[in-house]
Amino acid sequence: MVIAASDPDPVRVTILLSVTLWLVTVSLVDISHQLLPDIFTLPLIWSGLIFALIGLSPLSLSESLSGTLIGYTLLWIPAMLFRLVKGQHGLGGGDIKLMAGLGAWVGVETLPVIMVTASLSGLIYFLLTRRNRETKNNTIAFGPFLAVAGWLALL
Repeated sequence: MVIAASDPDPVRVTILLSVTLWLVTVSLVDISHQLLPDIFTLPLIWSGLIFALIGLSPLSLSESLSGTLIGYTLLWIPAMLFRLVKGQHGLGGGDIKLMAGLGAWVGVETLPVIMVTASLSGLIYFLLTRRNRETKNNTIAFGPFLAVAGWLALL
């Protein structure tokens, strides 16, 4: 309903529905397995770039490509810094590729909003659920937070 109301163009609505279903699938896989395989993240990147190339995206190819590269870099840098400081992975490569895929669909300008929204919602979730856990495992799946923030930006 929200998607259909967001755009009168049936082609765009179909594309938005497809991307929505893909993001839901990605989120469910990440929640279940704490893993985002390339089979789920790379098609998001390529479809964003291809749709920009053939004119079915509001972005030009250069805007989509820039969004992909900046999206990747926005999460790659903190992931590498965390690994250097802590000696362990704090963010998976799938999350980084998911952010690149979102960048391919929304462009550079929206990426900071996605990053802040996903990070704050993930932090709030972590703080709220951590109180109820007696386990030492402090990991959460970050992909669903990126997916929801990206979906909102896409609309």
